[in-house]
Amino acid sequence: MAVYHPVDRLKISSGGPMYPGAILCPSFQRGGSMRTGTGSAARSGVTAMVGACALVLGVSACGAHQGSGTPDRTARTKSSAKAARPLSTADLKALTFHDGEVPQAWEGAIDVTVRDDTADTDTFPPVSDPDCQHILDVSRGENAPAAVDQIFNWKGDINPGGSTLAAYKGADAEQAFDRLRDGLKSCRSFSGTGYVGKYHAKLFPDSPPHLGDQAVSFRIENPMDGRVRNDQYVVVRVGTIIATFSAVNVNKPASFPSALIKKQVTRLRNAQRT
Repeated sequence: MAVYHPVDRLKISSGGPMYPGAILCPSFQRGGSMRTGTGSAARSGVTAMVGACALVLGVSACGAHQGSGTPDRTARTKSSAKAARPLSTADLKALTFHDGEVPQAWEGAIDVTVRDDTADTDTFPPVSDPDCQHILDVSRGENAPAAVDQIFNWKGDINPGGSTLAAYKGADAEQAFDRLRDGLKSCRSFSGTGYVGKYHAKLFPDSPPHLGDQAVSFRIENPMDGRVRNDQYVVVRVGTIIATFSAVNVNKPASFPSALIKKQVTRLRNAQRT
């Protein structure tokens, strides 16, 4: 299941809040397809502004955090194999943020898209470095049995933020996170092809938050047309769920609100205790 990352989908409107629209910006692809959303945002009829998508996404190296008391990889795998049933897309959607819960974003502008196999797709080749491709795949919830994406149109900022909640079976979440973490040990730069053509991204480490069972943080620098697109990613494993939070900015650092990350992680943790 090849998908897009929420921040790839920049939205605009004619004045006022940045309501969800149907712009799908270039993004990094595995050998496979890119999926466009079919939720209320994709049906809203907002005019797409292709020029806003001229900067292409990239992915970086990272720091890593093991949750306090986290056992080694073998022990964690055995522990997860005994986990409760995997969450469904309906479960994940219920755990996303709802209107009134995100004061940093415009009311009615935090659209949620549920992944399905009927959405339109476009094919791009994998990026140049296989380890970097692992990072991209896991951070987008590739191959997860259930996944939902949410976009946050921030007040006072034309650049949106995004999150992905991906639920796995048994030990699959830990194994996927290990692939992500291992890829980040060697991935430093890569090249790929997107909607606007070829791109090259550089990779830089960030300090991960002390959240969840495991966490990594990485960022992107992707120069294009005299500007530099900066993307921040924070990826947290909470039990059998991998949550990715991303922010984008141009010519200056990007940052997803840490308070929202903590709130989402707490919500995911509590949901798996019931």
